[in-house]
Amino acid sequence: MFDKNHWPLEYNYPEQLVALKPEEPCRVLFNDHLKDAPEEIDFKSIASLFNKDDVLVVNTSGVKACRVFSKDQKREVLFLEKTNDTKTDLDLWSVLFNSRDLKIGDTFELPGGLNAELVKKGRPQVLKLSFKIDNDYFNKHGQMALPPYIQKARESRSTLDEDFYWYQLDWKKNQKSLAAPTASLHFKKKDLDRFVKDREIELAEVSLDVGLGTFLPLEDKNFKENKLHTESFTVPIEAKEKILKAKENKNRIWALGTTALRAVESMSSDLTEDSAQTDLFIYPGYEFKYVSGLLTNFHQPKSSLLLLVMAFFGVEKTQKSYSFAVENKFRLFSYGDLGVWTKKI
Repeated sequence: MFDKNHWPLEYNYPEQLVALKPEEPCRVLFNDHLKDAPEEIDFKSIASLFNKDDVLVVNTSGVKACRVFSKDQKREVLFLEKTNDTKTDLDLWSVLFNSRDLKIGDTFELPGGLNAELVKKGRPQVLKLSFKIDNDYFNKHGQMALPPYIQKARESRSTLDEDFYWYQLDWKKNQKSLAAPTASLHFKKKDLDRFVKDREIELAEVSLDVGLGTFLPLEDKNFKENKLHTESFTVPIEAKEKILKAKENKNRIWALGTTALRAVESMSSDLTEDSAQTDLFIYPGYEFKYVSGLLTNFHQPKSSLLLLVMAFFGVEKTQKSYSFAVENKFRLFSYGDLGVWTKKI
């Protein structure tokens, strides 16, 4: 599956393993740092991995419906963020879409009578809109930004009505993310409450608004030459207290998803709330300061998320686990199955 003559982030998988919808319960592949090989465990067994006073860190940033199709359905535009010039009253947006056939100054129509003019090319691009838009516009005209591989496998670019539930956090506190922190999709709020009650663990809520830094593929095969886009994150004082106490007492700190992990690893060590931007890029050789347990889905080839797992668990051991998952037909990616990974505290 992994070719030793190629980049270690490249691997092959059968297209039928791409999950098109979630399954409950998902399959779970446990990767214990004390064992030489991964093993499949029952979903209910996840709770038994937590010890008293462990901390489980979760991301509370929900997904916004920010993908809009042009009126003629030829273009799908992913709206990233406003980039307004404070000196003008223009509504400028940083976006991603296929603009190869457009030149600067070209326009096209979006739903609701909204005209968009291309004012900057690149990655991302910038559009000037004919009037200001807000969340009400996206709630009326937007769709979830499902990953392209799901659209391809479904042979449809549009979302299903069910995606608005499948691809959303059960415990969201806002809707600022472009994509879901997908490990969290396997759980409901009642599961988290049960872990706290039955296993006597601490729950730490952080926020990282998933953006380009999480899901864009890596461009350069030299790991250190890549740079991730910044993403907003917040680690409240209450969460930080729990994390720092667990570290001091040598209890395991679990991250539910790579975004929760990046938020924790980006936080400062002093006891103040962190609310900042992070472009933290984690690759093999990174020394983890806090997190020693990770629950995350199986990630795409050439992704920074796969590289993060390799940094956490080791390149060869991660490749071995992914090969096991493919050989045993685990479901892959956003709607796919779950991997649990531990490293030495």
